[in-house]
Amino acid sequence: MGKLNWRRVRIAPDDILDALKSLPVNTVWSQSLIPSTWIPAESFYGWAEEAYSREDQFGWNAAVTYASRAVCRRIDGLLLNNHLGRHCGSRIPDKIGILSEIAIPMPSIVHRHLVRARNIIEHEYQQATEEQARDLVELAQLILNSTVDEANRPAVIVLGGRVEHSFAASASPPAWKGFTFGKFSDEPVLFVDFMESPAVVKVIDPESDEIRFSALSDFTKADAIEFALHLRRYPGNTMVATSPWIGLPPELTPDIEVFRQFKEQANL
Repeated sequence: MGKLNWRRVRIAPDDILDALKSLPVNTVWSQSLIPSTWIPAESFYGWAEEAYSREDQFGWNAAVTYASRAVCRRIDGLLLNNHLGRHCGSRIPDKIGILSEIAIPMPSIVHRHLVRARNIIEHEYQQATEEQARDLVELAQLILNSTVDEANRPAVIVLGGRVEHSFAASASPPAWKGFTFGKFSDEPVLFVDFMESPAVVKVIDPESDEIRFSALSDFTKADAIEFALHLRRYPGNTMVATSPWIGLPPELTPDIEVFRQFKEQANL
């Protein structure tokens, strides 16, 4: 197959959102966008529990710090996997507000108690009490437990018409070999190109040989929330559901390299 030659047209975020309304949904490919270098929220929480169990001033201070970090890590992970990563640097109340707008409730008590307590300890150099540490560790546990399903929900990367593709793997030694792109159907496909910086939302239109695109950084906050809400309607992953590697060891499971090869081979 020869290299695909696309005409590339920059469009406004509103046009991306309009295109979503009529997009067919025969393909849903998902992938977590959380960096592999990030420590899981559950690890921070485990350290908070371990620190609290020391039953001394050092442990209570450390417990508050790690409990707060566990919740902040969870919040930022949820933002990333809903294509809202540019808000990771916002204030905690703003992050909580954004999550609530995409139907991920996060009680304001997180800011009032957990984050504020950490700030008092870390920036005003005050001592945490045993009661503070206990309450905040318990609060962190409640937050993590209530958001575990959302935390396991990857970001939708490809959505729309059918994309013919195949994979290869070797059993000895076990290794994933790669992704092979076949062709697009005539139906449009949305591709969130997270490999660009900033990320770019692309609408691939095979009928007109055109890619219409807009950077996520051009989306207003309201646009970004509407975009996230639409993609959240499709939690399934047809790539995984129709592929033969279910239950195979991790070394045989494709990761973000799938999307790198998809982008390169389809000239996106």
